Amino acid sequence: MKAQHRHELKTNELADWLTHLPQWAADNRNGIIAVVAVVVIAVSGYVWKVYFYDSGRLERRIALTTAVGEVTQRKAQVAAGQSQGADLSYLLIQPADTLQTLAAGETNPDMAALAHVKRGEALRAEVHFRMTGLTSNVLQTQIGLARDAYTAAIEAKPTLASIASAAKLGLGLCAEELGDFDPARRLYQEIVNDAAFQGAVAVASAQTRLATMDEFKQPIAFHPAPMPPIQIQPFDPNKAPDLPDLGALVPDADRALAPIITIKPADANLVAPAVEINAPAAVPAPEPAPAAKPNEPAVQPADANAPADANSTAPPATETEANQPPR
Repeated sequence: MKAQHRHELKTNELADWLTHLPQWAADNRNGIIAVVAVVVIAVSGYVWKVYFYDSGRLERRIALTTAVGEVTQRKAQVAAGQSQGADLSYLLIQPADTLQTLAAGETNPDMAALAHVKRGEALRAEVHFRMTGLTSNVLQTQIGLARDAYTAAIEAKPTLASIASAAKLGLGLCAEELGDFDPARRLYQEIVNDAAFQGAVAVASAQTRLATMDEFKQPIAFHPAPMPPIQIQPFDPNKAPDLPDLGALVPDADRALAPIITIKPADANLVAPAVEINAPAAVPAPEPAPAAKPNEPAVQPADANAPADANSTAPPATETEANQPPR
């Protein structure tokens, strides 16, 4: 009986509330609107955080990953250009600046430290691959920027040992490249002795630097490259010989006074004068005898080549007598 009575009472209360619901809604319209607005704003904020904020963070992570990979690609491209004599070191500046921008907007300490480490690597590589214009001031400025990047990576307090050890190794490399070997040695020793860094790649690199650092304290002298071997080509009768430019050896003043010789091309229609090769040589005419004195007959010079008279008893004239003038 009591249960049935309670059920009737509840039924009456529910029916009474449903009956008066429109009136209650009209009386409390402003409050209902406020509550609904709060609920809508809360749901919208959650949706924005999940979809928009996380998607923006994902885009930044993708951009950071792309910039990190671009440093490695640019280094390979610059090295290939250097082997062909082209200085492409400037290609590393753009990804270094991109990494600096991404590191400034990154909230994750590990990602921010990674961006700073790769920026320092790009700046140091730009100096190493530069072929011209590397002065002492440029070296100190560029390595100083790389050192600032490694310092910012350490200040970001990364939780990954691989990133933290890489940042400290970068500081040691910067000190060594500037000639500060003692601070570099201390940094390398800290990396090796730190138990938190065990298993990281930077530990092996630090051990290598400690073992080879003394070899780089002395200046390195490079011997000149050997002369290339002389290539002997087979003789080609149809190829003109490579003669030096004689005009470059003549001063400008003498070249201006020198006559201009124009060599015209040969004319196939012109006939060259014929020269008889087998013709006998021309014999010069004998010189006339000197004039004879008055009342003296003229004496003809003796011909040395004339045959002697068989009826003559006079001895033949010698070459000396034949050439003597008459008396």
